[in-house]
Amino acid sequence: MRFKISTSLAMVFAMIMVFGFLVASSDDGGKALMQKMYQKGKTAELKECDDKEISTLMTEYMSARQNVDMKKLEECVDDPSEYKQSDLENLKKMIKEVDGIKCYTMEGWEDGSYVVFVRYNTKVNNVSSKLPNLVRDFVVKDDSGKFRVKTKIKTKNEPKAVRYVLGTEENEEVKNLIQQVDDDIEKVKKEDAAAKVYFESLAKLSKQKQDEKKKEDNPDANKEENKDDKKEDAAKDQGQAEQKQENNDEKKDENADQQKKEEEAKQEQNNNENTEAPKQEENNQNNQQENT
Repeated sequence: MRFKISTSLAMVFAMIMVFGFLVASSDDGGKALMQKMYQKGKTAELKECDDKEISTLMTEYMSARQNVDMKKLEECVDDPSEYKQSDLENLKKMIKEVDGIKCYTMEGWEDGSYVVFVRYNTKVNNVSSKLPNLVRDFVVKDDSGKFRVKTKIKTKNEPKAVRYVLGTEENEEVKNLIQQVDDDIEKVKKEDAAAKVYFESLAKLSKQKQDEKKKEDNPDANKEENKDDKKEDAAKDQGQAEQKQENNDEKKDENADQQKKEEEAKQEQNNNENTEAPKQEENNQNNQQENT
């Protein structure tokens, strides 16, 4: 899997699903090695790429993807089977142009391996602005000594690489680079409403793919999640039923109060009428005496 980055863009670090296999073995030596790999990634130096071979590889690799050049792509990657021509063709329909490519590298988990960050701009359909992007890839040397883009880190079989990559996620220089791109993205979103819609749609799609990948990698966790969802739905239904009952009780209380007020008002009216009647009779008697 290639790892795409940028929080606002929804090109965020793809979360590597790791569980017990993050530690190569249960002995102290294995744990110490894994901790060493993590610290190495966390403190590795990130710098502008000064290796012409890697820079050329990444430019050719991105061009091959953009132009759906499967033959050239095969020369650039370690496992061409990870790329489907139909997927690249669909991507090309959306992305019209890629430019401004700039590479940053940091030494990897073993000799001949590198973590490569590629910063670039894209032009997409229905958006006039150029859109900032940042992707993270891995570069390794093959048996012939040629650099190739590593398409996937096999988490169960490459614990050192996994631990190293997790360390890079806490690397301050990496965080700063990501923040720079995020700032550029926020600026574009403020200036171009169409760009804002694009990034928001991309973020939703990215989250959906990450959730799907998580379920594939850990079906047991998916079962537990479904159980939790059912519990949550049951609790929600219970809460709604209780709220409905509470509303009914409040309505009954309101009706009772209203009925009580009406009865009190009626009683008061009757009292007033009873009080007025003797007064009227007394007035009539007085009038008769005056007439007499």
